[in-house]
Order: sequence, then structure tokens, then C-alpha cells
Amino acid sequence: MKKTLLAAAIAALSVNVMAAEAPAGYPTQDTNAVYAQMDLENLTRAFTDLQPEAAFMSLYHSYLDSGSTEQNIGIMETSVDPRQIVLTANSETIYAVHPVNLDAQGGAVVLEVPAGVMGMANGPGWTSFADFGLTGPDQGVGATYLLTSPSWEGEVPEGMIHSPSPSNTIVWLIRGFQKEDGMAGAVKDLQQGIRTYSLNDIDNPPETTFYNTSAPVYDDGGFQDMLFQDSDIPKLIKSYYELNGYNEEKHHYNTAHLYHAGFFDGTVDPKLLEQAIDTAWQRVLTMSFNNREATAYRWQDSNWALPNTTIDENWTHASFDMIDPVAQMVWSHQATFTSAAMTRPPKGAGAIYVAAYKDSDGNYLNGSNCYELNVPANVPYSNFWSLVTYNATERSMIQNEQFQWGVNSYMEDLVQNQDGSYTLHWGMNAGTDTNSIQTNDNEGFFPYFRIYGPTDAWYDKSWVLPNIEKVACQ
Repeated sequence: MKKTLLAAAIAALSVNVMAAEAPAGYPTQDTNAVYAQMDLENLTRAFTDLQPEAAFMSLYHSYLDSGSTEQNIGIMETSVDPRQIVLTANSETIYAVHPVNLDAQGGAVVLEVPAGVMGMANGPGWTSFADFGLTGPDQGVGATYLLTSPSWEGEVPEGMIHSPSPSNTIVWLIRGFQKEDGMAGAVKDLQQGIRTYSLNDIDNPPETTFYNTSAPVYDDGGFQDMLFQDSDIPKLIKSYYELNGYNEEKHHYNTAHLYHAGFFDGTVDPKLLEQAIDTAWQRVLTMSFNNREATAYRWQDSNWALPNTTIDENWTHASFDMIDPVAQMVWSHQATFTSAAMTRPPKGAGAIYVAAYKDSDGNYLNGSNCYELNVPANVPYSNFWSLVTYNATERSMIQNEQFQWGVNSYMEDLVQNQDGSYTLHWGMNAGTDTNSIQTNDNEGFFPYFRIYGPTDAWYDKSWVLPNIEKVACQ
């Protein structure tokens, strides 16, 4: 019904009114209707284009709401699980994540990065401007980085790696990997090695503290929630502008259109606002889960898609040397952060992601059905591989009674076939074995298959992950 009303409204706005004769050269349509149509089109375009900025601000504020301050860093001490609403997170690594308002800290912030980690810093729209650790300039030995705002002017202290940000608000992430003592060793390394403070405080740095985002973070016992939905987009876009200004070049047209539509001063027509949000959201869902970019699909006749199809961390399209806003929107609806380590990892380092939203018949994956995937032997990894299942609405780990959402190469009880392959199952009545993942009735879901440290067979495509097959439920 909502979409029918929307279509009718757009059609009504398009009617050539001709209510009164006008002198030659003047508008012959009802000018109020024309302006309404312009505002609807421009708001829809802006809300679509600025969705990556909204996604970034959602995560930025979620950490501030859960306890992050200039010196207090959120760290997932026991890895991510479905109790936290985190966009397509991986449960095999430890994350320390921190939002920073650079200008509020004098424009320059020091970050000490320990050895043996992998990390990155992003600005709004998941714009990457720094890699840390194994794929950064320190190459995994650890280093001290200086993160600065666009307005900062000063000298970089000797021995620091300067990483200038294109925006005022940033979020950095540092990922720790399992050790012989499991997750505990990774947590210890991060807590002992990460330090952050304003450059102004370099002579007497304040203590860096940590809080556990794997535990409840709200007074009501709730866990961290960084989900954003269509109704959140306007307030998140306003927050983006308030904290970063109105002068980012790539959004000049959108900024002007929002201004003329009355978005910033609150005079925008509420009905047009609602219609624009709904249409923009449907566009993003379509691009995210039904990508028409041929290069998105990893293998011939495959439904496994690369969530990020660009050739670098700056969202550069493979066929033209410009930002690809569609790829940026696809990624930001499903995931967070980007970096060189994720978009163009060197062999044996970084990480590769592929996702499946449809089965071998081209139908969206539905929790009411049963499915099977055969993961071929010799997965091309030097570190580990994992498969995690997410629900399509929240883009977060699937919640089920089984309390299992995926499998990985660390699992000693993962059942392996005689030929070295693994057969995985999804279904509402999935078994209790490690290879099975329980789904929910009529809930859309999708898995991400990740390879950490991809090797030759990934790059030459000699290793192929087959499509997910719909099977009869047992």
C-alpha cells in the first residue's frame, strides 16, 4: 500500500496542470507542483548518495553512546556474537574501535599501534586514509601514528607516521588475532599496546583505558547496537554536516539540493521527506542485494559477489578513474570500514570477502528453506578462513536458539569430507553438529565467506566456491 501511494503521489506531481494561460515563455505547469517534484527527486538522490555518510555516523555515535571518550576505547574482549548488532562483523578476531573528533582534540591525535595487528582509519562514507600494522607502513612491527584534521597546521614530531584525514570525524579500528591462548592473548596485546592522546598532551599523556563492548554497555542491560534503518537517515546526515561542515566537494550538489528543499532549516514538506526516504532506501536495498555490476561476481555463473567491487580503498571504479558511488553504497549498507588491506591485499596478507544473497536458482536465501554448500578442499589461505551468516534486515549475525552463526578453520570439530571439502547446511531444523546453522522462518539471510591471507589459488581463480544449493529439508 505504501509503495502504491508513493507511485500515485509521484504521478500526481508530474501532471501538466495548464490551469491558467500564461504569456509565452513562462511556466505552464502549476509551479508549486513542479517545485514539489524537484524537491522529491533531489531529496531522494541526496538520501541515496549520502547513505554511506549516514552509515558512518551511525557507528560513530553508537560508540559514543556505549562509553567511548577521548581516552576510553571500546574493545570486544570475547569477540562479536549475535547479541551485539554489528554490521557483518567477524567472530574470529578481536576488534578495538574508537571514534575521534579531531578538532575537539586540537586537530592532532597520537595513536600508538602495537606489533602484529592489522588496522585502519576511516572518515565519513568509509573513506580510508590510513592503514596500520601488517598492511600499513609499519609492516606489523608497530609504530606511532599522528592523525590530523584538514584544518591542522603544525610540525609532525620525529618518529611519528603522519596520516592526515580528509574529514574532522574519524573512526579507527585495530584487529587482533587469536594466539595460542585464544582470544585472551589478542585482547592482552591490544590493551597493553594501544595508546591514544591529543598531540597537545604529548609531554604528559593521560592514561588510555578500555571498556568491554562484548558485555552489556547500556544501563538497561542492552548490548551495543550500531544498526541504522531508513528512518534514521535524516538525523544521521544532519549530524554528518554539523560535525564536518558543508564544503566536501563530492557532495556540493547534494548539499545545495538539501538546502533548497528546506532540509537544513526544517521547512521541508514532511510527506516529501517520507517519500524520499522510502524510495532512497529501496534503491540502496536493490543495489546492495541485487548488484547489476558484472565485475561483482567472482566466478563465471556464480552468485558469490564481492561486496566491494572497487580496485582500491578510495572507491575507484575498475573501468574509469573516478569514485564509484554505487559500490560505496553497496558496501556501506552491509559493512563498515575499508582499507588497502581489504580492497587490494598482497598475497598472503589482508583479507578477501565474498557474499551470497541468492541460491543456485537465483532466488534470495530464505530461512524457511534448507540449503547446502560444499566448501572445496584447499581453501587458499595463509592465516584462516571463516563463514559467518547474517540476517538481511539488520545485516548482523543471525540470532538462533543454536547460538551458532558460522564456521571457520580454527574449529577442531568441523566435520571434513574424505576429499578434504566441508559440507555446510542451513535450515530451521538444522542439526546440532558444527557444520549446520539454524535459520529463522521467512527471514532473509546471507553468508560472508572470508579468507585471511589469500594465496595464489584465490588470485588465479583456480579455487572456486560453488553456489549455495536449495535442498529438501530433513
